[in-house]
Amino acid sequence: MHNRLSCEQVLALLNFYAEGCLTDILAKHVTEHLEECASCRQNYLQIKNIMDKYDASENEDSNDENIYISKQYEDFKYNLSAYIDNELDSDDSIKIKKFAISNPYARKDLENIYNFKKILQNSFEKTKAELKQDFSKDIIRKIKNENVKFYAQDSFYKLSLIFSAFVLSLIVGIIKFLHLH
Repeated sequence: MHNRLSCEQVLALLNFYAEGCLTDILAKHVTEHLEECASCRQNYLQIKNIMDKYDASENEDSNDENIYISKQYEDFKYNLSAYIDNELDSDDSIKIKKFAISNPYARKDLENIYNFKKILQNSFEKTKAELKQDFSKDIIRKIKNENVKFYAQDSFYKLSLIFSAFVLSLIVGIIKFLHLH
């Protein structure tokens, strides 16, 4: 049995690994891979750093928590993902920018989400680049081949039916001709 994980498998598991949500055996395999692979280890450390910053910001004293409780901050957090993906209209985007400029905690959150998006994008690009086969093209090719086989079988049956009808009408015609004479 092959127990070594590929980089793609490890990248897919890194968030769960960082959160401690993997089984002991799977976590052991990820740990072994991270000890050997500098690239995956760097991705893990970046994710862990972002998570540690987030955990630290959640555990700050109650004066700092007032910033996280405000309606303005809740609106910021609610629209942050849409802002990152350029899905907000210009007015809402400006509100996010202004709030991030004026609030150091919002800036930190914005920076963290940009870093996280960059890590995900890099992982996606690496996996995409390492993918040896385009499965969508294979599936389309298989569908076309199945359609060709179906049409070929369909044509064969049609020709067989026409030929059988021709032979049957020929036999019936011969029998009628013989009975008339």
